Amino acid sequence: MNYRIENKNLRVDISDLGAELQSIYGKTTKFEYLWQGNPEFWSGRAYNLFPICGRLYEGKYTYNGKEYKMGIHGFAKNMMFDVVNKEDNSIVFELKTNEQTLSIYPFWFCLRIKYTLIDAKLKQEIEIENKGIENLYFSFGVHYGFNIPLCDDAKFDEHYIDFIKEQNLIRELGSSNGLCSGVEVPYDLQENRYLPLSHKLFESNSIVLSNIGTDVTLKCNKTKRYINLSYKDVEHLVLWHTLNTEAPFLCIEPWHGIPSYDGIVDKLETKRDIINLQTNSEYETFIELTFNE
Repeated sequence: MNYRIENKNLRVDISDLGAELQSIYGKTTKFEYLWQGNPEFWSGRAYNLFPICGRLYEGKYTYNGKEYKMGIHGFAKNMMFDVVNKEDNSIVFELKTNEQTLSIYPFWFCLRIKYTLIDAKLKQEIEIENKGIENLYFSFGVHYGFNIPLCDDAKFDEHYIDFIKEQNLIRELGSSNGLCSGVEVPYDLQENRYLPLSHKLFESNSIVLSNIGTDVTLKCNKTKRYINLSYKDVEHLVLWHTLNTEAPFLCIEPWHGIPSYDGIVDKLETKRDIINLQTNSEYETFIELTFNE
């Protein structure tokens, strides 16, 4: 079921399946910002990634010596969330441990995702509570897909990412099966700040970056319309669209987590960039999307 929040600037629809955004509609210029899930390229729209980001080697991990299997980006995107609060401009979704999660993830947790509209801004707040008697190990990320072009007469390569200020980015090179290779290289930007977009960027793999700063903006040379993402407690920014295509969208994905190294089955306790949350504790973070019409 889809739920709607709105104000004078934006109208936003969210599904209780995965607490996933379904639409971000700008009322002023009647523009749909969110990718609409055309299965020719990618059927998703804005996955919430929990308790892992990316792939596990051979689709499995171990915890306390026991092996578990889990699919790409974890299970939250495929689970039904409960709506625990709903107002005109905000909504809160909640997912708790259940029999299905325990079979692949032996932890007691509560995941809450709140969406709030403030003028032309959509704020997504994430709260994860450790409800168990041992430490909770997890990653979290969001897999936003945005429509390109940002205006009717623009081409894909007339868009770019603005990292707001000069950055010394590092790229984590991936293997052919979507895992980490263990090789890191500098990732050059124009003027150490701008990344021009092209379909050729996504011929072989996604772009996994670190040293990313605190926000980025998707812009176009032909319009003042833009999308700014501001985030807290994020280790990596992933850029992706369907490989070897001219897909008319771009995924901009803030992650606190990273795929497994190729050839290594992770111990969850020592997985790279894993968050270790003590019992009776809460983890909180947020991502803000600001839209200029």
